[in-house]
Amino acid sequence: MNTVVRYEPFRGISTLHDQVNRLFNETLFLGQGEDSAITTWAPSVDIYETPNELVVKADLPDVEEKDIDIRVENNLLTIRGERKFEENCG
Repeated sequence: MNTVVRYEPFRGISTLHDQVNRLFNETLFLGQGEDSAITTWAPSVDIYETPNELVVKADLPDVEEKDIDIRVENNLLTIRGERKFEENCG
């Protein structure tokens, strides 16, 4: 005797949705909680390879070149910068 199993293609969607929400709500995401005064900003980055080099182009509006820190440590590229906004009082 064969058992009939009903096919439900969207059965795992709610679980996936819950997992994605949990990822963005936990302090695991860059180690910052909801009470953090620092806002994480991830700019757009294009990365491509030529025959002689690896090219990284980052869109960093409102960031001055002197405020950018670029490091490569243990084969990990880190680009840090600070956007400074003027406060409008009035």
